[in-house]
Amino acid sequence: MESSNPENLNFDNSVPGEFCMKKISLFLSGMFFCFVLNAFPANAASIADSLADYYATLSIEKISSIADSNISGVTLNTATGTLYTVDNGSCKIYELDTSGNLIRSITTSGFDDLEGIAYYKENYFYLAEEQRGNIVHIAIPSSGTAKLYRSNGTIFNIGSGWGNSGIEGVCFRAADSTVYAVKEKDPSRLYRLTLDSTGIPDSTYPNDPFNIENKSGDAADIFALPGGDFLIVDQEENLLVGYGPTGKILSQLDLSVMTQPEGVTVDTSNGTIYIVGEPRQFFVFKKDKTSIKQKERAALAKNISFTVKHKTENRFIECSFYIPSAMYINIDLFSASGKEIKAFNRFSPAGTNKVNISLPQVFSGVYICRIKTDLYQKSIKGMIF
Repeated sequence: MESSNPENLNFDNSVPGEFCMKKISLFLSGMFFCFVLNAFPANAASIADSLADYYATLSIEKISSIADSNISGVTLNTATGTLYTVDNGSCKIYELDTSGNLIRSITTSGFDDLEGIAYYKENYFYLAEEQRGNIVHIAIPSSGTAKLYRSNGTIFNIGSGWGNSGIEGVCFRAADSTVYAVKEKDPSRLYRLTLDSTGIPDSTYPNDPFNIENKSGDAADIFALPGGDFLIVDQEENLLVGYGPTGKILSQLDLSVMTQPEGVTVDTSNGTIYIVGEPRQFFVFKKDKTSIKQKERAALAKNISFTVKHKTENRFIECSFYIPSAMYINIDLFSASGKEIKAFNRFSPAGTNKVNISLPQVFSGVYICRIKTDLYQKSIKGMIF
């Protein structure tokens, strides 16, 4: 049985198209399996266009053991599985567990108006100073409460003279090794920052990858999803807005349950959204899988077709499939007796995907192919001649 990402599995992805009827084709040399299905997002990287399916699973009005009242940006340290948030008044940094419990507080020196924080890697983070227009690349020790000095970081300036309408949020996307920052308003603006080999910003590009200067509301924080989409907190409108790679609004999450949402981060391993806000609110949002399941079943139930052709050379399965949003796809090939011959199991990005799975000798007869997501599965039979 092949595990996820086996050595003989080649994978590539092309640009996603419009949401419509989706086609999955699977063939062994000329042995051709064709599946047509409508697929709905079922994983973390698809959240930008499915925010309406999210609901609050945890709401804390006042994070305990924190006296400050200006909690702003938040980030997930993927190495420790803990959250880091900043207070723009005291410029303290707080480490929390994913239930909002305080682990430690770190006093800083030399910083001003800390509004955003983003985890980079190892012990390094990016901190955003709003009024100074700076992004500070700095190491935060993995334990202890020793004071953090701004002078130990590397400072990159994006702009100045913005007052209280400057850099509100920052994030790092590992998929393209890029930092993104947002200016709050007058006007709102998205910046792309390129990095040198050590992770220090070296160039900035305004209105890249798209322009938000004419958006209503403001931009309080940003999170860049692995597949190219973005989430932006609109504090004035009390919304979390999902944007596509070119700036198209895909969906929105109503945050009217919060007083003043300020920061957002996502655990991309499971799709959980964490949002913090003033004075010291902490909210957790998760996808309502029940509604997604009903939608997916309704769409998939009658839209799978299957055909088989056979050639003797080049014994491998080439599987190509289109999905509108990133999700886990499982394709398994079984003999008529139920013995698994090969399996494809991988988190697949949105768009048209292709994978080659080498096979042992395959004989003529009845075979069963199973398509499965984490919310749907169906098995279909075909004859290899």
